[in-house]
Amino acid sequence: MIDGDTVSAPLDGQRVRLRLARIDAPERRQPWGRRSEQSLRELVWKKRVQIAWSERDRYGRPLVEIRLDGKDVAREQLRRGMAWVYRPGDGDTELLALEREARAARRGLWADPSPIAPWDWRWRQSGSMSRGAGSGAVGAAGARHDAQVPRTRPERE
Repeated sequence: MIDGDTVSAPLDGQRVRLRLARIDAPERRQPWGRRSEQSLRELVWKKRVQIAWSERDRYGRPLVEIRLDGKDVAREQLRRGMAWVYRPGDGDTELLALEREARAARRGLWADPSPIAPWDWRWRQSGSMSRGAGSGAVGAAGARHDAQVPRTRPERE
């Protein structure tokens, strides 16, 4: 696990960082970052998952949908209150409803009276005016894989 929205998994014989599409979880050093990472670990660690992807983010990571027993892992992270819907462009009303529901129930990071969105936290840490989680596509790949997400030591970007 890298954090609450990124995993490292073996695909086609090499280790690849995979970024969950359409959500943004707290960074590891951010409040709730470790708990979000733990939540994702509970969902996928050492489990056989289905991975689908069609584009890469600006860091070259595949933006993926991960499913486990038919369950969308990103949606589960939202339901648990461990992530935000990635705002710059995702108007998926179901995702937004999951986030609102978690917020209303004060689940996960929403128990914090004033949680800081990851894009704001990154912006504050960097001191730059560049915002966003980096979902700008830099290429299309279009692939479906089955993979087992192994236990790994956290990697740093």
